[in-house]
Amino acid sequence: MTAAQLSEDHEHLEQLRLATEQHAGEALFHEALAAASLRLQTKLGAPVKALVVDEATTRADLWRAVHYYQQHDGHLGAQVPLDLLSLTQRAYVLDAQGRLRPSLYKALLFKEMTTAIKSGQLNFTCCYQYRAFEHYLLPAAQWARQREALLEQAGLSAWRDFATVQATLQAQLQTQFAATNAHLSGAYNPHAHRTPAGRYRLTTPRLPAEQPRLPAHLFPRHRVVPLREVLTSVARLTQFDTAFGSLPSKHARCRPCRSCWRPWWDWAATWACAAWPRSRPRWTRRPCSAWPAPTSRSTTCARPTN
Repeated sequence: MTAAQLSEDHEHLEQLRLATEQHAGEALFHEALAAASLRLQTKLGAPVKALVVDEATTRADLWRAVHYYQQHDGHLGAQVPLDLLSLTQRAYVLDAQGRLRPSLYKALLFKEMTTAIKSGQLNFTCCYQYRAFEHYLLPAAQWARQREALLEQAGLSAWRDFATVQATLQAQLQTQFAATNAHLSGAYNPHAHRTPAGRYRLTTPRLPAEQPRLPAHLFPRHRVVPLREVLTSVARLTQFDTAFGSLPSKHARCRPCRSCWRPWWDWAATWACAAWPRSRPRWTRRPCSAWPAPTSRSTTCARPTN
């Protein structure tokens, strides 16, 4: 056996060892994931069932898996979608008899959902933070109808024509390139010099020992924007305060009039006359019919009836 053959066999053995270690590591990882699946289901099972997935902007295979999970209330069957899993993951999800391992499948589904949410491949309509990017923009119909008003409101009227803006910026960029190249060729910039290889090298100047103080009077003293200022700015742009009105005063209490107390006063006087016929109090000696009638101002009670 030559030295070349020995070297080739050594490389094959090394590749076999690496593949075995990788396979063993993947097997341990999936077993640990299946063992922790019950805890994940306890925390994530109910929220996943309640999510409203945006089908139009979500990856198709992931949407089918989440939709199947929601439709079957987390109970997986033989028709569970497997197209969102890789070939390696499918080999671990199915056992030797070809039966599904639900715990491992649910853990892999939750893991895939986490990755898809971060990358924008899984979007929802039930929350504001994890929607598709198109939902944060103005609708196309509203933009076409109110384009000039929206640009005027945002202070971008000078940028309405992109071709004009692009030509202006391109001219400014070319002018700046010409000025920079002139400074480099004329050695007007002391911080840039050409190397023997033909490249430019920049040297950062050393900062002075004492930094100049910033004009503190130009900046706000407190780094907090008052809520009143925020609401005032929003109201100035959207006029939302015009939708508010004064709160009506309902169920207001007032002092009862004389006609309201008259029946109770008559009943008290009658009861006192019947209880003490000989020693009637001075305020009950006159019969009820002799009492003065209420004036016209107090005949109607001002209290609300509701």
